[in-house]
Amino acid sequence: MGQIAIPFVLSEADLTALNQLVSKGKESVRKLNRVRALQFSHQSQHPEQISTLLGISVATVYNLRKRYREDGLERAISEKPGPDTLEK
Repeated sequence: MGQIAIPFVLSEADLTALNQLVSKGKESVRKLNRVRALQFSHQSQHPEQISTLLGISVATVYNLRKRYREDGLERAISEKPGPDTLEK
């Protein structure tokens, strides 16, 4: 059997922070896509719909939701350090 869907809800503070990031428009497209995916999730959009709207994978939407729930807003919308940013 399938899992029961857990409603995705952003805190008021996080929702305000995301709205400010979108309105400024000075972030990378990748970051704005992550922000918009969280906003659409908060509006009860299905991951498949979000994926189509933003041109990202369904797995990305699920991973963003999971990171938000486990690690908070900053971790969910920030880039993971890549191999070129390792300390030397």
